[in-house]
Amino acid sequence: MKFTIRNLIPAGIMMTAVLLQAPCQSIESELTVSPTLSIPLGPVVDGDLNLYTMGGGTAFEGDLYSSGLPFLFLRPSLDLDYMPLNNSNAGITMLSPAVSLGFRQELASRLVLKAFGGGGLYYAVSDRGSVINPQIAAGAEADIRLTPSVSLGVGGRYRLMTTPSGPLYSGISVNLGVSMDLRAKKKTRGIQIFPALNPVFPLFFTYYNDNPAGQVSVKNSESLRYDNVEVSFHANQYMDGYKLSGKAESLKPGEEISLPVYALFNDSIFRVTEGTKVPGDFLVTWEVLGKSFSQSFPVTVEINNRNAMTWDDDRKAASFVTAKDPSVLGFSKNTVSLIRSDYAPPVSENFRTALALFQTMSVYGIGYAVDPATPFADYSADKQAVDFLQFPNQTLSYRAGDCDDISVLYAALLEAVGIPSAFITTPGHIFVAFDMGITPAQAGRFFDIERDLIVQGDRVWMPVEITLVKSGFLDAWRRGAQEWNEAANAGSQALYPVQEAWRTYEPVGFVEAGMIGQYPAGERVVQSYTDEIGALYDYINGPRIARIYEACREKGLSDVETSNRVAVYYAQMGMLDKAEGEFGKILRKERHVPSLVNLANIKYIREDWKGALALYEEASSLKPNNAKILYRTIDLLYNQSRYDEAQNYLARLQQEDQDMATAVMARYSGNSGTTRASDGSVIGLDDWEEEE
Repeated sequence: MKFTIRNLIPAGIMMTAVLLQAPCQSIESELTVSPTLSIPLGPVVDGDLNLYTMGGGTAFEGDLYSSGLPFLFLRPSLDLDYMPLNNSNAGITMLSPAVSLGFRQELASRLVLKAFGGGGLYYAVSDRGSVINPQIAAGAEADIRLTPSVSLGVGGRYRLMTTPSGPLYSGISVNLGVSMDLRAKKKTRGIQIFPALNPVFPLFFTYYNDNPAGQVSVKNSESLRYDNVEVSFHANQYMDGYKLSGKAESLKPGEEISLPVYALFNDSIFRVTEGTKVPGDFLVTWEVLGKSFSQSFPVTVEINNRNAMTWDDDRKAASFVTAKDPSVLGFSKNTVSLIRSDYAPPVSENFRTALALFQTMSVYGIGYAVDPATPFADYSADKQAVDFLQFPNQTLSYRAGDCDDISVLYAALLEAVGIPSAFITTPGHIFVAFDMGITPAQAGRFFDIERDLIVQGDRVWMPVEITLVKSGFLDAWRRGAQEWNEAANAGSQALYPVQEAWRTYEPVGFVEAGMIGQYPAGERVVQSYTDEIGALYDYINGPRIARIYEACREKGLSDVETSNRVAVYYAQMGMLDKAEGEFGKILRKERHVPSLVNLANIKYIREDWKGALALYEEASSLKPNNAKILYRTIDLLYNQSRYDEAQNYLARLQQEDQDMATAVMARYSGNSGTTRASDGSVIGLDDWEEEE
């Protein structure tokens, strides 16, 4: 290939333009001085005689490259060589300016490989005269960094010096040189960061310890490799120290990485009642050739008010469910204390308590009011809109709230007394469900499972439309079930158990006391609860009892057996007076053993120990092999300190059911008689006798 100087000039100009236009460029330079050993390859004269013998000289090189394109470089160079002529005392001196284009690759923090090619002119002088002609060269080398500014390089290259009539010289040069990086000190400070912090929500201040509060990009903007890069974040006043965001084993020249930003906020952030901005900073540490460096980058941190949240994840609402707030605990436990003496667990204890809490909220004066500033229907649709949610004690103080506010309060009251709650979300709306604490089979005794409840696995949830707090529990439940079914049919429903959501979004541990109003009078709470229970009975009893009669007719049961089943239903629903009356009617006609046991159960529940014992003893005489009757009889005999009689029944129980016998002996070991019968097993849904 013929090489002319016309090829060289445009290439050099183009390379210079590329370097100057590189992104985030800073032109860097290295100067190298190298002694060279030149091994001639030609030309050959007189058939096989090389014109030259080995010579040498000195090379002066300057590498120019951009921090934006550190893998490319432009090398102006000047070589001064002396090449002895073979079989002569004379030689040729060559002065060779050139420009090369090169590629460089950093393999390790101390090792850089380079390859290059280019050309220029040479000026050759001998005792016979001088000449100027083009030259071309190509080669490779390896640089070993001793310090950030000094490198030791070894390499080789091929050179061809031409004349119009043929080559003047061709050969290989080997060089060993020292390079000086003119910008080395600045290049050890070439870290850049590009933070993208999200607004901080104080409610989730513990969440950010394991979940990102934003992203930060870290770039090595220089041509030196950076090792052991670590990035930490700090927000003044609200963090006690730096929190590590991430680390990189190395950052190659020009390399950029993105890291999540984590933050360990202290609880003082929860005192932010108005949105604010505070100073913060990123601390970046790294190493260059074993030496450590660090730099701090200031940033501004935007902090929302403590009631703020977005609806990009509906589970976030669980953080507002502060079940341990003193106001919430006081409200819920006061309610439970008022109804705990009334056994009447319609359906289940969870159901009874949830109904009572709902009615107490109504009596207290909690009302539904759409927040005109941040209506839930609008803000839940925009996943990035910042909504304002009230904490339970705030809703108790204001006695009003949007659907999300009242849902949070009701969920907190339920959780405060150990009833698992869940948020139900449908397009533009949120309400509550609670775990009924019974199996689907048990729930099916009272409700139409598909129409009235939500069954997930072995858990049964009852939906409650919380905005109908003024209308009563029955209407709220019926509306909640309707809304769930409509959304389920459209595939737009979701149910989030609060306790599961707490695993990601913990409830806050700091809540300022609010101005809570006076708890409503106990008699008003009890009356509201009793009235709503009655309304519930009227709604579900008629159809259920009709189905019981129909089922008994299909089975061919007698009138007594049918009446007993109806009375059992009343007992299971907590209508003890009604059930007692029905069992009494049966027993006046016939000493029906299941009815005897069931009436004894009612007296047992009401702590009429003597009345219960008399009925159990009668039932046992009629059905002597029934282990459950024997167990209850022994229980009551011990309660009345009638130990000898208890032992007689115990002997019979041991023959019928050894496990029950062992259990009762463990309870009353030593015949202390200190354990009350009411401390034993509570009569439940499955403890009623339906058949002989």
